[in-house]
Amino acid sequence: MISQKLLSPSDYQVSKSTKKTRVNGLDRFKELLLEEAPGFVDQEINGFKLIGKTSVFQQYIAEKETELYAVQLKRIVGATASSTPNKKQETIKDLSKMNLQTKRLRDVQFDESLFIPLKSNTPIDYCFSQEGGTMPGTNYILIGDPGIGKSSVSIEYAARVQIVNPTKRVLFISAEMTELDMIPYTKRFPLWLDIETLFVSDLTEGMYKESIEAKLTEGWDLVLGDSFAEIADSVKGDYNETVSASNKKSYNDIEKWLVDIMVKHNKAENELKKNTSFLFIQQMTKGGEFVGSNKLKHNTTGMLELRYTKSGDRKIVVSKNRRGFEYDNLHFSFESNLNMPISYDTDRIMRDKKVEIEIKRAATEQLTLESETDAWFNQLGSSVEELEDVA
Repeated sequence: MISQKLLSPSDYQVSKSTKKTRVNGLDRFKELLLEEAPGFVDQEINGFKLIGKTSVFQQYIAEKETELYAVQLKRIVGATASSTPNKKQETIKDLSKMNLQTKRLRDVQFDESLFIPLKSNTPIDYCFSQEGGTMPGTNYILIGDPGIGKSSVSIEYAARVQIVNPTKRVLFISAEMTELDMIPYTKRFPLWLDIETLFVSDLTEGMYKESIEAKLTEGWDLVLGDSFAEIADSVKGDYNETVSASNKKSYNDIEKWLVDIMVKHNKAENELKKNTSFLFIQQMTKGGEFVGSNKLKHNTTGMLELRYTKSGDRKIVVSKNRRGFEYDNLHFSFESNLNMPISYDTDRIMRDKKVEIEIKRAATEQLTLESETDAWFNQLGSSVEELEDVA
């Protein structure tokens, strides 16, 4: 890198240059130059305009007569430092680019279709919203105990959304299972046979990231991903096989990319102008907690947890939902019925609601009785004081 003693560009000369037909990761090289030596950005040294910095010592990416070069810089003998050493320069921010625009929702125009939920016509709809179904442009994460049936519940839900809404576009991105893995399940879940599925294992090597971007750009109403972590890991591994060590992406880099894609398509920035909703299955920590960054949590509309009860029953717990919900602690079980392989115990929900209403009613009556009792004692006390005054 440029000496931490902050020498100026005039203190260096180009000792070697190599023409490049293409430079992978040029944007990252530009960021690195801006971070480590902002005073050298777009500066010319021996006719080479510096536009990027690689991880190699004193190697830069430069332009000369519209061609790209990798150049090696060498410090001119006798050049001296001009400021305090061992201090990293701070990136100079262009404050003129700040977006300070405010909005009044009264002035924002929304398409009415944004308020029409995608329904599966099964009780789980009321875990996704009070209206029943997944609202356009929303993002949900589904986590759960090992072996509880996260994939089965999610894929069956997506397949039924497609059946109930034949004009809508539903996509399943599978990074956990191949088509050979899924085929045996179709004997119990026949609707899975007709859902559009993108198998990550089938994607062209070296182009996983670009392939997923291209497929989503087509425009979809609902996208199910199994799982968020496995998709991110697959893209990360495939991408890093094609770039140099200095340009490799971390899991956090790929997670940010995937979240940004979700937000982009939530806003209907695709060919069919669809406000895409996403449902991602996600992995958990050993402690049973959701795995993901604050950015992912912030851009998640709701979270559903599939949990075992102490008696071994299965239930869906809604731990977060900005769109509200009607059903929580929705018990479910897998059946041998091909027409309805997942059974949801709504009777239990109704019983629980009745019990909750009775508890609230009893509590209200108790508070009323206590209030009336207090008032009676207060009145009695006042009467006694009046009698004492008379005596």
